[in-house]
Amino acid sequence: MSSIIHTFLTSNGIQFFPIELPPSPPHSPKKSNFLLYPNLLSLPPTSTSSSYTFTPQVWSPSWHAVRHAMTTYSHYYHDIVSMDDNNDIIPSFITNVLNPWFQNNTLQQQKVTPKEWNAYVELNEKLADQIIKRYRSHQDIIWIHDYQLLLLPSLLRYKLPQATIGLSIYGSCPNLENLGVHGRTLHRSMLAADLIGVQSEFNMPTLSATTTTTFLQPTVHLKATSFAAKERSRDIRRLFMNKRIILCQDTEPTGVLKTLSAIEHYLSTLQKQQQQQIMDQVTFIHICTHASIPQSLDSIPDLVRQINQLYGTPQSVPIHFYHQDLDVDEYDALLSAADVALMMGSHPHASIAAQTFIARRRSTTTPLIVSHGSPLLSSSSNVIAADQSNPKSLASTLAYALLEENQTIAPASLKQQPSFLEKLVQKQQNHQTILLNPTQLNEAYRSAKQRLFLFDYDGTLTPIVSNPDDARPSRALLRYLQALCHDPANVVWIVSGRDQATLESWIGSSVQGIGLSAEHGSFMKLPGEGSIWVDMLATADMGWQSTALEIFESFTAQTPGTVVEQKKASITWHYRNAHDSDFALKQVEACFEQLQKISGVDILRGKMNLEVRSLLVNKGNVVQRIQQSVGADFVLCAGDDRTDEDMFRALKKEPAYCVLIGPQDKETEARYSVPTSEQFVASVGQLAAISSNTQSTL
Repeated sequence: MSSIIHTFLTSNGIQFFPIELPPSPPHSPKKSNFLLYPNLLSLPPTSTSSSYTFTPQVWSPSWHAVRHAMTTYSHYYHDIVSMDDNNDIIPSFITNVLNPWFQNNTLQQQKVTPKEWNAYVELNEKLADQIIKRYRSHQDIIWIHDYQLLLLPSLLRYKLPQATIGLSIYGSCPNLENLGVHGRTLHRSMLAADLIGVQSEFNMPTLSATTTTTFLQPTVHLKATSFAAKERSRDIRRLFMNKRIILCQDTEPTGVLKTLSAIEHYLSTLQKQQQQQIMDQVTFIHICTHASIPQSLDSIPDLVRQINQLYGTPQSVPIHFYHQDLDVDEYDALLSAADVALMMGSHPHASIAAQTFIARRRSTTTPLIVSHGSPLLSSSSNVIAADQSNPKSLASTLAYALLEENQTIAPASLKQQPSFLEKLVQKQQNHQTILLNPTQLNEAYRSAKQRLFLFDYDGTLTPIVSNPDDARPSRALLRYLQALCHDPANVVWIVSGRDQATLESWIGSSVQGIGLSAEHGSFMKLPGEGSIWVDMLATADMGWQSTALEIFESFTAQTPGTVVEQKKASITWHYRNAHDSDFALKQVEACFEQLQKISGVDILRGKMNLEVRSLLVNKGNVVQRIQQSVGADFVLCAGDDRTDEDMFRALKKEPAYCVLIGPQDKETEARYSVPTSEQFVASVGQLAAISSNTQSTL
C-alpha cells in the first residue's frame, strides 16, 4: 500500500495528527509515496472527534498543499511521521531570525549564537533521519514546505542522492545572502532541491541558474459552499439590507490598527462632505484571525467603540469587530455576502485569506483590496493594490472600490497552471533514466551490422578533475578505442569541447581510424588514414570573440583562482578553483548577464565553467551529419553535461543507446545512465573484447 506521510510543526512544538483515507483498490497500480513536510504553523487544525477539520481563516499555505494532495491522491494511506521526541521546542533561529526575515524582510536579531544555530541544525537533522527511515525507493517524493526547514534539502541529498525533492516557499523570498554565513549555508541547501516553487519574486539570482524554479499560483482547495453557509449569507444580506458590506480581515494585530485608521479616515471624509446618506449605506465587518492581541494593542476594542459612537446612529454602527474563531459556514457566509473585501499584509495567511475570498465571493467583479506585490494582482480579476500603512491612501482606495462602475470589470482570462505536485511528479518521471544493462548492450552490439559510437571526452571517458591537463586517457581506454576502430563494422567518433591539439595529441596520435570533433563541432577530422582537420567556421563572423574575451578577462581579474581558456572557436571561463566559491557564484551570474548582450553566440553553463561559442555549431549538428553518413543500426552515444544534451536530442527519434554519465535522477534527454565514467569505460571494454574475439576468429 502506498502512503502519504505528513509532518506538521506547530508553534507549540511538533504535533502529529493522523489522517487516514481509504486504501487503494486491489486493481490499482502501485503509486509513488509522497512525504510531505509542511512548515511551522501558527495554529493547528481544529479537532473534531477522530477526524480533523480545517478552519479557513487560519489555514497556512501548507495546509492547503496537504489538503490538495489528500484530495488528489485520495486512494493513498495517509500516516504521520513521528519524531522520537515530540516535545521539541521550536529553535530561536526560526522564531527570531527566519520568521521576521521571510515575513517582514526585517532582522530582529543581528548575531546568531553557535547554540542557536546548532539547535536549528539538530532539528533539521532529526527530521532528515525520520524521513530517511521511511524512504523506500526512487519512486518516493519528498516535499518540503516553506522556509523553516531549509537545511533539509542538503541533508537529504547527501544521504539520498537519487531522491526527488521539492521545496515550496510561500510569501516573500528575501535575499538569504544578507544573513551572512548561515544564510549562504541555507542558500546552498536550497539548491539541492529538484524543484523550487515560489509565490513571489526571488531576490537570489543564482537560484534561476543552478536549479529549476517554478512560480506557484496562489491557490486554495475548498469544498463547495454548504447549504447552511448559503442560507447564512442570505441572512446577513437581509440583516444589512440596503447597505454595502465591506469585509476587512487582518491576520496580524498591527494590521488591525492600520485598517481601523483607514476606516476612520474614510468615515471622517464622508462626514466632512456631509454625505450622511452614503455613511448610512456602508457597514464594516472587521475580523482579526490572529490567536491573540498583545497587551500593547489592547486598546483596539475601545477604538472600535469610539469610531462607532462618533460615526454611528442609534439604529446602526459602522463597524462590527470580531476577534474570535468563526466556524467554516459562518466564515464562508461572510465572504460570499461582502460587496468589497480588504485583506492586506505580508504574512502568508493574508495571501490565503485573499485567495479564499476570491473562491467564495459573490461575483468575479466583487473588488478585493490587497497589498502591493501580492501575486493575486496578476492572476485574478478586480484585485486592487493599496498601501495599508497610509490611512489616507487606503481610505481613497476603499472609496474607489465602492464606486458602482468599478465593479463591472470583466473577469480576467486565467490560465490553469499545473500544481506544484504535478510538476514535481512530472520532473521525477522525466529524471528516471534506465540504468544501462551491459548484458543487453552486448547482445545488441553482437547482432548489429553497422555500428556508430559517439563519445564525449571529459567526464565520460575520463573522470572530471580539477586541472583539465590531468584528464589524459588511460592506456586501457586507448586500447579499447583501438579495438573498436579495428572492427570494420564500427565507426568511432570523439565529440568533445576540447581543442584540436589536445584531441590529436591524446587520442588521434594513439588510435588509428578514429574520428575527432573539436570545440563542439567547430573543427572535424574524419576517420581514416591521411585525414586532415576541417574548419567548419572558416567563413563565419568571429568578431564576438574579442568582446567575450574582454568580459572574461575582467571577471578573472576580479575573481582569484579563475582562468580563461581561449580556443579557436570558443572561449571558456573556469571557476572550479576559485579561492572564494561563494563570491565566484555571484560573479558567474554577473558575467552571464554581460555575455547575454553579445549577439550570434551560444552561452553554455558547464561543470564549473562558462563557455561562449558560435551559434552556428553544436554537438547536435555534428552527430546528425555523422549519423546520416553512416546509417548505423546500432548507435551508442554518451556524455555527461549540458553540451551533450544536444547530441541526445538529435538522436531522440533514432533507436540509439543515449547514455548519461551521472546520477539516474538527473534531468536529461538520454534514456539510459551509468553512474560513473569508470563504469562506462568498463562497458566499452566489454564491447571491445567482443570485437577482438570476433576478429581473431575470422
